[in-house]
Amino acid sequence: MNIEYIQICSLDVFTLYKNNIIELIKLSSNDDAILGYTENTDLHKNYFLSIEQEIKHSCLEILIGLDQSEVILCCFLKRGQQDTNRHICDLQKGFIHPRYRGSGVLGMTMLEIADLCLGNGVELLTLDVRENTRAHKLWIMCGFKTFGILQDYSRYKNASYNGHFMAQSTKDLREKFLIS
Repeated sequence: MNIEYIQICSLDVFTLYKNNIIELIKLSSNDDAILGYTENTDLHKNYFLSIEQEIKHSCLEILIGLDQSEVILCCFLKRGQQDTNRHICDLQKGFIHPRYRGSGVLGMTMLEIADLCLGNGVELLTLDVRENTRAHKLWIMCGFKTFGILQDYSRYKNASYNGHFMAQSTKDLREKFLIS
């Protein structure tokens, strides 16, 4: 499989792929990767407005992967904005099209993220995830370790979920997937 990766750092490029990213998120919300996404269109309009603002102010980048012009994956990368934390990047909202899960695209993308981050001076990757989800198990498989658990991290339909805050060095992530 030959994936073309595109780093979205400007509103012009984001506008080109926005609808594809929305469709990918909708697909992922069908399997509980995101709770409640499809239920309130006003909320996700506001969500995408906030994403546009973060891209505009260079607070957020989005890495997408294309297979024959189809967006098959994305990961939001939010880097620290102060001199004291510019070495940290928070991985937010990672999605792989259901048709491509289990195909090896995760490993290729983790290596791409590690190389991109290392090239930008990022030494530590962080993320947060709902406990005991498929995503949580994948992040563990990728080598991320929990450094804190937040009870009542999220709520959905009268249920409360714990969240895991996880981290891994960028070099360790690269090494893990360079070998694979």
